[in-house]
Amino acid sequence: MIVLVTSLAFLFNNFNYAKTASEKLAKKERALEKILGTNSNWKPTVFKDLKRNMPYEQVKNIKKFRHLQCKSYKSYDFPKVTAGFGSIKEYKFTFKRGLLQNATIVFGARLFDEKRFYTALLNVAQRKWGELSSEKLNKRVIVWTNSDLDIVTLSKIGSNYQTKVSMPKYDSGDVIAGSLSEQQIRSEFAKLMGSNKSIAPKAFSSFKYNMSCVQVKSIYSSLKGCAPTKSWSFGSVTIVKHPLIHRLKFSFKLGYLQNITILFHRNFDYNTFKRLSLDAFENKWGRLSSDAKENDILTKFIRGYGIVQRNLVGKQWQIKFALPKI
Repeated sequence: MIVLVTSLAFLFNNFNYAKTASEKLAKKERALEKILGTNSNWKPTVFKDLKRNMPYEQVKNIKKFRHLQCKSYKSYDFPKVTAGFGSIKEYKFTFKRGLLQNATIVFGARLFDEKRFYTALLNVAQRKWGELSSEKLNKRVIVWTNSDLDIVTLSKIGSNYQTKVSMPKYDSGDVIAGSLSEQQIRSEFAKLMGSNKSIAPKAFSSFKYNMSCVQVKSIYSSLKGCAPTKSWSFGSVTIVKHPLIHRLKFSFKLGYLQNITILFHRNFDYNTFKRLSLDAFENKWGRLSSDAKENDILTKFIRGYGIVQRNLVGKQWQIKFALPKI
């Protein structure tokens, strides 16, 4: 009887310890999520007001960075700003001739439970930027990247953990696409695609095959990247606060438009978006075989027009449409 009571007490204590440890980990994750944010935006919450190529003077106007000092005449400068008390020790920046390139969060050196802190930091970072293989998580420098080749790194330098974030080339803003219901996603796809009586998506009705860079720019004045002197160039436009679309990419041959790619927001649930985008694809361009439906890549050849394709590239769903030549 004594042995049984002792065993039960041991199990009860272990259960309480595990429960307490789990609660402490969840609390630490909530605190870190306030700093890093969720996957609705590439940038951490503490950097929400920063933008790529932002002049040093504008960065300094942000209250938490008001003590920033940058030598804007230098090719590169790496100033720091003390963050004061709390989890963050300081912020570090990289400026190229006074224009912001990336920013780093340096977490405090004094950690009551370093193992718990690091576990929480990895959990929050993977929810925000994507899950990584155990092989990548075991590297000295952990790296996340997206389809725009923006980079986030997590490493430990000295006694401090650091999260370095390249300012995104194309910032979609705080669009929380993951919160859309299935019905809302279907409705937005219907608006985007239009009826199956036309081959081109309704959203592309203003574009024609072999349009020049100037003509495309007359529709989207923010177009960047079209280079008529190159064999191929790729212009792009960020679509601000659209429920589905993050960006449009335009492929030009010698400065003349060939095809358009829709890049959707990254934070949709994989299975939900795969299923609903398949429905939209088939409603627009016709049925696919059962085997084809299982693939992330859907391809349809339309006689006289070319190829339409849905694909998943770096956790971002895309639909590419070759503009009809007639």
